Amino acid sequence: MAVSIEGSPPCSYFMCLQLYSQYIRYNHFMRLNDEQQMNEKHSDHADKTKMPSSETLKQVCQPEERVLGRADDGSVMEFMLQTEHGNTYLCRFPPGFISHAAIQLCTEEIWYFIQGEGVFWIKHEGIERQVPFNAGTALHAPCGGAMQFRNNGHLEAVAHVVTMPPWPGSDGAKLTKGPWESV
Repeated sequence: MAVSIEGSPPCSYFMCLQLYSQYIRYNHFMRLNDEQQMNEKHSDHADKTKMPSSETLKQVCQPEERVLGRADDGSVMEFMLQTEHGNTYLCRFPPGFISHAAIQLCTEEIWYFIQGEGVFWIKHEGIERQVPFNAGTALHAPCGGAMQFRNNGHLEAVAHVVTMPPWPGSDGAKLTKGPWESV
């Protein structure tokens, strides 16, 4: 059975359910326009780019315990775990999103894309690359490198990111010029 939403191509019932569940999850976790949730969970400090100190050094983090933050590049983060050597979070950005370009001043990151498709730009030591990504793509963003990403797909892009050492806060990156105008 195919279902068609006005102005959209037909999709299977399962696909429609999957899209609807992603929409619900997106609205529940992201709340891009709802700064209140971020402010409540970050009440011990004003830096939304790093995990609140009250949430560090846990051994387990359930989905409902994740704290939302916003990266310097404009994407939304769901903080999960942090140790003295690194931290991990989900980076989420909606269809059409283009991040601000930024230079990583003191950390390196490993990105693993769970969902979505787009392009990730990396410039490091004079070498510039635009890497297409989709679910299953892994990439390394080195310390001192510039990066920018865009979501070219119709679904929210989600990446599991590991930062080493733990993200220090808003002074860990410097905005720069990238290949695209950020949205």
